[in-house]
This record gives sequence, C-alpha cells and structure tokens, in this order.
Amino acid sequence: MSLTGRLALSMALVALLVAGLSGLLAYRAASGHLERAFALGLGPGNPLAPRPGLRERRILQELRSSVAVSSGAALLLGTGAGLFLALGLVRPLRELARTAEAYRRGDRTRRAQVQGQDEVAALAQSFNQLLEELARKEEEEKRLLADIAHDLRTPLTVLRGDLEALEDGLLPCTPEHLRRLQEEVRLLARLVEDLRLLT
Repeated sequence: MSLTGRLALSMALVALLVAGLSGLLAYRAASGHLERAFALGLGPGNPLAPRPGLRERRILQELRSSVAVSSGAALLLGTGAGLFLALGLVRPLRELARTAEAYRRGDRTRRAQVQGQDEVAALAQSFNQLLEELARKEEEEKRLLADIAHDLRTPLTVLRGDLEALEDGLLPCTPEHLRRLQEEVRLLARLVEDLRLLT
C-alpha cells in the first residue's frame, strides 16, 4: 500500500475509533440513566421496577443511529483529512523522486521544486545542494580528464614523430636522440603515476 493510502487509512481509523468510542460511552451512559430513572421508585434490582417503555427504547435507538451516522461522518472526514495531509507530504517526495530520476538519466539542470519551511522542504533543499555539488564535481572531472588527455597527447606525439623519423632514416640514432626519447617516456610515466595518485 502506498504512503498516501497508509496515512489516509490511519487517519480514518483514528477518527472512527474516536467517534465509535465516544458514541459507545454516550449510549451506555444514556441507557444506564434511563434504567436508574425507572428503578428509583422501587429500589435497584427490584423485579417490580418498571422497565423502559417504547418511548425510551426509541430514544436509545435514535442514539444508536446517531452514533452510527457520526461514526460514518468521522470516517469520511478522517479519510478526507488523511488524504489531504498525505498528499501534502507525498507530493514533494514524488518531486524529489522525479528529480533524482532525471539526474540519473543525464539531466544535470533539473532541481526539485518544493516550497515551504517544513522538514520535507529542508530535505529538498539539501537534495538540490547535493545535485549542485555532484554536477560541479562531474565538470571538474571532465576538465581534469581533458587536461590529462592533452598532457599525454603532447609527449606521445613527440615520441611518435621521433620514432617515425628514426625508422625512416630522417633522424640519426644517436645517444642524444635516444636520451630525448627516454625523457619523453619518463614524462609519460610521471603523468601516468600522477593520474594513478589522483584516482
């Protein structure tokens, strides 16, 4: 059962319980008063004491009917109040769920639109701040990866060019050229190690 249904049902049950209990207590009190009123003349428990007549039974029947009607009205009002309160609580939670789903699907601009000053609004505000922070970190990671790709591309291009030149005989294979190639390899190794430390 949904949260809305559970909240509405619990409010309805509380209202029904209160109305039913109040009605039961009123009925018992009224029937006790009627019986005592008839027994006063002859003493309590006297078999000759008159019993409530048709008029008194009608009063008790009307009281039972009133209790049933008021219990039904309390049930309807409790259900209505429960639905109203539940929807007020669940609506912002659904907005948070839709925002989270949009973020999961790639929409980094959507934020939860929740008004108010209650706990759910505070949750939505914290949630929106979390999304802002995640989006900011994601952008930082993209920039970092772009910088790393650029930093790796430069020494790789130099290495490739020098190796092709050596292969084609355009560059003599001297210790100086080999030392330069070795420097580029060390630079690449340092960049890869820095990348490993970052992750």
